[in-house]
Amino acid sequence: MTIAVIAPNPIVAGVSMGLAMGTQGGMFHLTNFFIIKFSTPETAGRAGGLMGFTNIMGGFSSYIMGWSRDLSGGDFGPSIGMLIVAAMLGFVAYLFMIKREAAEYHLSNRTGNKVTF
Repeated sequence: MTIAVIAPNPIVAGVSMGLAMGTQGGMFHLTNFFIIKFSTPETAGRAGGLMGFTNIMGGFSSYIMGWSRDLSGGDFGPSIGMLIVAAMLGFVAYLFMIKREAAEYHLSNRTGNKVTF
């Protein structure tokens, strides 16, 4: 996304934006996978509700980006900045999860349980 914002060539900016949106789409699937993986039978309802909420918000993201563009006088900078901030927040959240993931992986290997993905 950062390359799409600073690229002087519109073709490079368009390709960069397409790649960035494609990778964010893949992250939505991983997010849903992690929600399912870490939910227990007691928290399955809350996990399903959270997945539904995030999918609804994802559906409104294009509307929010268009509204942001209109407020800024036709400039896409704030909209793309919003996506960059959302990606950074996701990365920071992942950094907090990676240590727990590694600990679970090592624990399951020590006990002889197979890890399935």
